[in-house]
Amino acid sequence: TPGNVVRVHRQTIAKVVTEVVDADAPRSVEEAMERANREEAERAAASSSSTTTASEPEFGERIDPTQPGTAKKADD
Repeated sequence: TPGNVVRVHRQTIAKVVTEVVDADAPRSVEEAMERANREEAERAAASSSSTTTASEPEFGERIDPTQPGTAKKADD
């Protein structure tokens, strides 16, 4: 901050580090949110188009045991 003075021994300084600016980083919160929403939509589209087996429920999904392919496993 302005007005502060720091004394440092020359031997304690290892190297000077300059800030690297990522050119691909979002420049605003709105841009970051837009990018996040777009990536989420792409993930949702990719997961809905991927093939999943009907016998394996998603986490928390209830299944109807009377439907074909949803029989209980022997170890349950």
